[in-house]
Amino acid sequence: MIRMHVTLVIMLAVLLGGCASTLQARNVQPSGFLGDYRPLLQDKDSEEGALKVYRNPTVDWRAYRKIVLEPVTVWGGFSSTLCKEQQEDLQRLADSFCDALSRKLSMDYDLVEKPTPGVMRIRVAITHAEKSWVAPAFLSKVSLELQTVNTLWRFASGKPAFAGEMTIEFTVHDAQTGELLLAGADRRVGGQALFDKHLFNSWGDVKNSLVFWTDLSAYRLCQLRQETTCVQPKA
Repeated sequence: MIRMHVTLVIMLAVLLGGCASTLQARNVQPSGFLGDYRPLLQDKDSEEGALKVYRNPTVDWRAYRKIVLEPVTVWGGFSSTLCKEQQEDLQRLADSFCDALSRKLSMDYDLVEKPTPGVMRIRVAITHAEKSWVAPAFLSKVSLELQTVNTLWRFASGKPAFAGEMTIEFTVHDAQTGELLLAGADRRVGGQALFDKHLFNSWGDVKNSLVFWTDLSAYRLCQLRQETTCVQPKA
């Protein structure tokens, strides 16, 4: 009877988590990118937010209608540990992420270059990334037995076996005064979605995470403005 209950729990977890292409990790370790802001970070206070976040409680978010979006970077402390090919791959992903953020945020904000009243300055960095192991990751999704094993592995480690992962960190300042409005760090890992267009790309889990974060950024800012039309992203 106990074995049957355990099996049912595992199968339910497979079914519930199997449709997601990206999952939020259990924890994140902020890097040197955030510098002196790291002690300000607290554990997330909602299901939609970053794992570690600081939010200035005095900000009137509806007063900000413009954004200076700096180029997304690959943090030097991490980039220096990579080979040249990996550095180039990640920089291309960072550039693509920045373009996607620009398009998404421009739906609600004017993107500008000069700091004037009512302008936020957003900085984002990729501070860690790992490729997936394509062949074993694929097998773990198509085999029911391996799905069960992988679910147990995820429960134990917080990450599906063979999956890739990505950590980003960000700051949001008042572009004119330099006041810190928001800062955070988040980490996502590959999911167990079988019908994933990036299934056979070793950077696919990273790409899926960046797509999710693009939508999440717009959603969180919409929430901070206390609007009622915010669309929660799906992983």
